[in-house]
Amino acid sequence: LDSDNDGWADLNDKFPNESTQWNDTDQDGYGDELSGYQGDSCPSQQGNSTIDKFGCLDRDGDGYSNDGDDLPDNPTQYFDLDGDGYGDNRSAGALQSDAFPMNPYQWHDNDGDGYGDNVVCVHYDAHPNDVNAWAADDECDIEDDDGFEFMIPGTKITISAWDLVGIFTGGPIAVWVIFSVATRDSRCRQFEVRLRDAKSRKEIEDIATEYEKALMLRMIGIHHGLRLERLRSEFDDVFEVRDAISGIIEDEEE
Repeated sequence: LDSDNDGWADLNDKFPNESTQWNDTDQDGYGDELSGYQGDSCPSQQGNSTIDKFGCLDRDGDGYSNDGDDLPDNPTQYFDLDGDGYGDNRSAGALQSDAFPMNPYQWHDNDGDGYGDNVVCVHYDAHPNDVNAWAADDECDIEDDDGFEFMIPGTKITISAWDLVGIFTGGPIAVWVIFSVATRDSRCRQFEVRLRDAKSRKEIEDIATEYEKALMLRMIGIHHGLRLERLRSEFDDVFEVRDAISGIIEDEEE
């Protein structure tokens, strides 16, 4: 007897009612066929992840595998796009939330005035508990004076106003480029999660269009694009098989 018509007898089939799976080496409840229904990304190791991957270790039990979780020991957080150690999830009950998820220098804003509490020259709040007061603009101001020079303490090196202008205009661009490259893995994981959660071939195609644009803008790497395209193809095949099986069942019922 082969209930799901996958070529494996029910006695030898770990998933007798799921035609895309038949074996479960690590016995964690997820089939070894990665392209099949809830395919196990870690087939030789028992795992409990269910969102970015199925069947991999998930230490904090939030559904994201340890490798796909930016904060693997915090069950209320999983993404940290700016890499500052504070999660992007700001929903009720979430711990260690980031009030500035795209600013690696800030994460708390106790008075809710839109300026971070950290004393750094990136929109910092000199009055973290007063909503009506924040850092003076001159904390980051640069005087454009032809005769201005600044000597680095303890050295004989001087920096002119034009040098500072170059530093403070070129710096943000460099930070943005570095940030875009550094967050490619997280961005790719988000696309993977969406592909795995897709409910139809149309939804998969829409997601594919989005990550192709991200690839063109260098927001994900070429290797990320290849991985996403492989996953898209695998999940598209799964939907195609399901559609075919559904059609056969409907024909038999008629």
